[in-house]
Amino acid sequence: MSRIFTLTLVLFFFAAANLPAKVINEIAAIVNSDVITTYQLDKAMDEQLSPSEKEALSPAGFKDKKHEILQGLIEETLMQQRAKELGLTVSDAEVEEAVKDVEKQNKLTRAQLEQALSAQGIDFADYKDNLRRQIQSFKLLGREVQSKLEVTNQEIRDYFKEHIDDYRGEPFIRLNHITFPIPERASRSQVDRVYDEAKEAKDRLQRGEDFYSVLLSYSADKKAEGGDLGTFGGGELSPAFERAVQGLKEGQSSDIITTPEGFHILFVVERSTGKIRHFDTVKDEISKKVIESKKAQSIKDWMDKLKKDAFIDIKI
Repeated sequence: MSRIFTLTLVLFFFAAANLPAKVINEIAAIVNSDVITTYQLDKAMDEQLSPSEKEALSPAGFKDKKHEILQGLIEETLMQQRAKELGLTVSDAEVEEAVKDVEKQNKLTRAQLEQALSAQGIDFADYKDNLRRQIQSFKLLGREVQSKLEVTNQEIRDYFKEHIDDYRGEPFIRLNHITFPIPERASRSQVDRVYDEAKEAKDRLQRGEDFYSVLLSYSADKKAEGGDLGTFGGGELSPAFERAVQGLKEGQSSDIITTPEGFHILFVVERSTGKIRHFDTVKDEISKKVIESKKAQSIKDWMDKLKKDAFIDIKI
């Protein structure tokens, strides 16, 4: 079973490993009044890297990865310290609600969840402690960062202008057609007569005559048929029809298109590069995107300040 049993929270930092109940003399880093041990660092390495991933790393790569994970532990420690300073706590009821949410999302009973965690070498009590830390971090980010983010109407409009194509509908063309069928087992002279009528109709349309007036003059005695052909997106027309309407503007008609069934003339009723959605209909959507974009940078800036104001001594 894959590792699906984590609370879905938007966090940007690594979760700290649990410190076992034994004395560890080696220190990886000091963060204000807290210590991160080499045991914690090694345990975090084991949790985040498989044996094969470790083997694939060069000595320099392994060192860089270890430093990266240590930075994550430092950031997690700073967040825990800040949460304690602000008095942000997580109740047992909140942890229980998070566990139930995990069970519901994955359609598991409590017994099944505990069994799945045990199969992965994870103690259920440790799992709940990790959830508690994640919820605390989520609360902290909400209070320290997300609650302070603002997006102005001008920022939303600027984003809309800069990404206008993201809010454009698919291009389409709406066509009318006149088709002059070729009778079955028609002689060459019959085919020529049908073609001449199609050419006459094409010329009339290209001179600007009303489409339906032209169509009616041939359909009345069943020489032709036609009308609204429909609306088509990119790639939906046959290659022959696609070529025939390429470059045509609204109100223009195509040259004659020859197929085994007959001769066709296409008339462009409407051509659109894609209608832009109205600003008011996408305003909230854009606001969320701008907030998310700001949030990532704001969290980084906030964490950089925590580091700057802290005493951090890396020992390895």
